Amino acid sequence: MKYAMYTIALIFLSTSINAQLRLGLKTNYGKTIGSSNTIQFGNEYQFLDYEVSYLGTKDVVGIGLTSFYEHGNLWFQSDMLYRKSTSRFLFKDYTERNSTDTHFEETYHILHIPVQAGILWNDFKFGVGPMFNFNLQYDLALDDHEDFEAEMIDLSMGFQFLIGYKINNHLHVDLKFERTFNNIGDHYKYKGSKTSLRVSPNMFSISLASIL
Repeated sequence: MKYAMYTIALIFLSTSINAQLRLGLKTNYGKTIGSSNTIQFGNEYQFLDYEVSYLGTKDVVGIGLTSFYEHGNLWFQSDMLYRKSTSRFLFKDYTERNSTDTHFEETYHILHIPVQAGILWNDFKFGVGPMFNFNLQYDLALDDHEDFEAEMIDLSMGFQFLIGYKINNHLHVDLKFERTFNNIGDHYKYKGSKTSLRVSPNMFSISLASIL
């Protein structure tokens, strides 16, 4: 959490120092494109104990602040958005006499901070940059299971590619591809060993910003 606070302070400190950096409000809608996948967990006798399947992530809506600066054909933009992300899973338990299937969801409350820069051409914006996702709060499903241990990652990072358009001096529309570096299920250990469903929660998103 302290890293999130440091980042927020740096963003708004730079905003207050540089009067040319304009502030505004932004809304964002994202669709995760990671495909479903399944991972199996066995025991020391090579028998199957559990099976976890990632089914998908619900569409994500974000809202927050944006800052924008342009000079000639160059531009810089940073955002600070609150996002709520919910992923769906299927858990199969083969340790019981009659195997059971359980559907569950995990919810993550995220502070999403993308930083991007690029070229402005005929009111079109083309840019790239890093992004930082801070987990503010989360609701996990398997952390109380005796064979699974949850170790949530506070900060995950990624990269983004942006195409935007300045409707006018105050309204901007941005289309982005967000490439994350982490995988679904990275926050779990099974009997002390790291697990992963080998699915990156990459996203296509669209944003509308109102800039003062």
